[in-house]
Amino acid sequence: MKIRRKTVLQALTYVAVVISMGLLLIPFFWMFVTSLMREREIYSNNYPNFHVLPQHPTFHNYISIFTEVQGGYQSFANSLAIALPTTAIVVVLAVLAAYALSRLRVKGKNTILFTMLFSSMVPTMGILIPYYLFTIKAGLYDTKLILILTYVAYIMPYSVWVMKGFFDTIPASLEEAAMVDGCTRLQALYKIILPLSLPGLAATGIFAFISSWNEFLIGLVLTETKSVPYPVWISLFVGVYKVAFAQLMAAAVVATIPVIIVALLFQKWILQGLIEGAVKG
Repeated sequence: MKIRRKTVLQALTYVAVVISMGLLLIPFFWMFVTSLMREREIYSNNYPNFHVLPQHPTFHNYISIFTEVQGGYQSFANSLAIALPTTAIVVVLAVLAAYALSRLRVKGKNTILFTMLFSSMVPTMGILIPYYLFTIKAGLYDTKLILILTYVAYIMPYSVWVMKGFFDTIPASLEEAAMVDGCTRLQALYKIILPLSLPGLAATGIFAFISSWNEFLIGLVLTETKSVPYPVWISLFVGVYKVAFAQLMAAAVVATIPVIIVALLFQKWILQGLIEGAVKG
């Protein structure tokens, strides 16, 4: 009886997981199939001629967004040139800040942590207009540098909290033993702590990359022509009187490719962190 109950619960769990995955994948599936349709087919896809799969699949929309619309390649390159340095800077600074807050005797440690947490709760719209005026006076408007600096400041609080949580779970005796053997504190951090914190580094890196890659509002306000990021460029397909759904969906599918690649590259350490967390729990 007990075994049968366990089997039923396991089957229900699998069913719930499959349903959840299906619900999560439906928007992406709909976005992809729509990107394979012609504009006319999308607008005529109503009852009683409604269909899910495209009747005449085509990759024309993927070609046209980069050949018929200006700025596609440039905005994609801009987003990569912004997201990759932002991710690298956030990971390095978050590691150093989180390590100091986790291991060193810092006066007002809790005040610093909660101030960082509070700063991340400030609505972006509340500071964007004065910040926009500041970038113009500083000569940084429409540059990649201002977007990188802004995203680093925007992402850092959460990243520091994540990395501090990982460092707190690692016994301090490990690095103390390394320092007794002759390592400096930085060498102990590099050789002992960081290898044990790879899941946290991966989570922080993915969060920083996705946040800076997908961000729209700050990029919209602080750029005009030269440094327009890809999410802002995609919004060009939404007109006042008409939305180019086919090209919009194709551009959105392209936007997910770097995120999927980064997630696949770091999935090993993410899974390792989940497994270790489950075992500890």
